[in-house]
Amino acid sequence: MERSTKKVIPAIKASIETDIGGDSTKDIKYQTYYQQPEFKHLLLPIWINSYTF
Repeated sequence: MERSTKKVIPAIKASIETDIGGDSTKDIKYQTYYQQPEFKHLLLPIWINSYTF
């Protein structure tokens, strides 16, 4: 969870700065709330092999 939040925070900040616009932005305060992710579907790779004897 920590690795993903470290990747998401710069994207959130860039999105906020883009929405505000202007040449430069300072003192932007934002608050995020993270929940534990829930996986409703588990996707597993399936290998199908065909052998000729």
